[in-house]
Amino acid sequence: MDLKNINELIILSKNGNHQALMELFNNYLPFINNFLKTVTNDSYEFEDLKQECYLTLIKCLDKYDDSTYPFTPYYIKSCKNNVYSFIKTNRNICIDHYDFIEDTIDLDSVVVHKLNVDKLKLALANLEPDERRIIIDYFYNNLSLIDMSAKYNLKYITLVKRKNKVLQKLKKQF
Repeated sequence: MDLKNINELIILSKNGNHQALMELFNNYLPFINNFLKTVTNDSYEFEDLKQECYLTLIKCLDKYDDSTYPFTPYYIKSCKNNVYSFIKTNRNICIDHYDFIEDTIDLDSVVVHKLNVDKLKLALANLEPDERRIIIDYFYNNLSLIDMSAKYNLKYITLVKRKNKVLQKLKKQF
């Protein structure tokens, strides 16, 4: 976009033309996106910082005096300064949230649980289809052994023995 067009959009925006303001937003959007990619990789923080850049553009339009210097360098410098300031100010809030999480969640137990779940999935995958079906129906679908014996057309005691045999097989894999 050429300098003459930007100056026209600035004048129109200062006079309350919302469409001109949107065109200015779109004009500086590539700069905003590229700059923010170098500053953060957190998508939530990225959107917050993008909003901060838009607010900075509006503030720069209000304070801009076209007789002193070009608008684009003025905006870029202001935007960078405000983003860095915003990050410094809000980093403590993020740290406080992590401290809260650290106090309430035992990360070690979460990791151990995840590893056990992965190990169990692998062990279940190594079972025969009939054995896997017994475990899934009993433990995950909460079917009683009586219901399962009717479903599989097996005697109750046979099903109990098979379930125990499969559980022993799983225990060996752990």
